[in-house]
Amino acid sequence: MHQQIADEILSMAMKDQELRFRVEKPKDNQALWQQITDIDRQSSRLMKRVVREIGWPTISKVGTKASQAAWLLVQHSPDLAFQKQCLNLMRRVGEGDVNRGNIAYLTDRVRMREGQPQVYGTQFVQSKENPNMWEPYQIEDQKNMPRLREAMALNTIEENMAEINNIGSTGTKQSGLMD
Repeated sequence: MHQQIADEILSMAMKDQELRFRVEKPKDNQALWQQITDIDRQSSRLMKRVVREIGWPTISKVGTKASQAAWLLVQHSPDLAFQKQCLNLMRRVGEGDVNRGNIAYLTDRVRMREGQPQVYGTQFVQSKENPNMWEPYQIEDQKNMPRLREAMALNTIEENMAEINNIGSTGTKQSGLMD
C-alpha cells in the first residue's frame, strides 16, 4: 500500500471539504470561492502526480477512504481532460477496487461539463423557480436512469434530491471524509 500517497490525498481532501462547507450560499463570499478554486488547482496537481506515479489510486493501492478522496479531488478538478483521463482509468479497474458510484458521478460531471445530458442523474443545478433548491441537471434517459443508478449502487434520485435539498443552500453533501 502507498501510505504516504494515501495520507497526501486525504489531507488535500480534508482541505477541499472544509472550505466547501464554509460556503453558506452558492454566490456568497468571493474570497472563499477563490480559496476553493486555488485548492481545486492544487488538488489537481497532486492527483496528476499521483496518477503518474501509481495509476488510479484504487482501494488496494491507497485504502478505501483515500480512494474515495482521490475521486472527490478529481471530481472538483478544473481540468476536464484530466477528469476524462481519470474516468477512463477508473473504468478499467477491476470490480471492487473502485467505488462504482464514483464512476457514475464522474461520468455525469464530465458529460455536464461537455454540455451533454447526464446518464445517472448525479449532478444537480440550482432551481430556476427556487434558488434555495437543487434539481437534477438534464438527464439523457429518464426512463432507464433508475435501473442505471441501481447498477452503480446509487440510492434513488428522489433520495439523492431530498438529501441535497435538506443540507442547505450549497447543495454540498458530506463525502464521509470529515468523520
